[in-house]
Amino acid sequence: MSSEPGYNIGGPKREIAIEQGGGKPAIINCPECGAENIQGTDNCVNCGADLRTLDIPPETWAPGEGPPGERVSRLARGEPLTVGPQTPLRDVIARMRDEHQGCAIVAEDGRVLGVFTERDLLYRGTPNRQAALQMPVVDVMTPNPITLRPDDSVLVALNGMGAGGFRHLPLVDESGRLRGIISGRDVLEYIEQRARPT
Repeated sequence: MSSEPGYNIGGPKREIAIEQGGGKPAIINCPECGAENIQGTDNCVNCGADLRTLDIPPETWAPGEGPPGERVSRLARGEPLTVGPQTPLRDVIARMRDEHQGCAIVAEDGRVLGVFTERDLLYRGTPNRQAALQMPVVDVMTPNPITLRPDDSVLVALNGMGAGGFRHLPLVDESGRLRGIISGRDVLEYIEQRARPT
């Protein structure tokens, strides 16, 4: 940690953030907790929320939306492949193949327990393939995945995917019940559509 005067943890030096002519640092309020942060700070000093997109020019947003704006519920698939925790891995793989899905949501009574993906198969299922194929999927899934709420923005989805290295995130409602899934491909297609000239 620097002892240099004006050093601000998690942000630029205080003098870099000085408004021209004002002599005071430009302040932005965290949209999550309302805490004041010096403009240019990547993460809120209070709650750690991502502040990097707050200085994106508003004309780059869609009207009435924040960056990148769209609710994940509008991009997500509403009926992901879902299996129970005791489903044999062999059956899960067969369903993923037959339904052309890259992942399966492991759920019980509508509540997400984990996600099983092709990556889980490669890392956890291949060392002893024959034995692994008989195992219940709960033993090889990624447990307690990051989940999204239907009203979360694409920005939140991107952050969750980047933070955890995930390509698929389940959507759950206020009671924690599964409502859909969004994939990295869904997000990339949305960004590509936004980038096309109109």
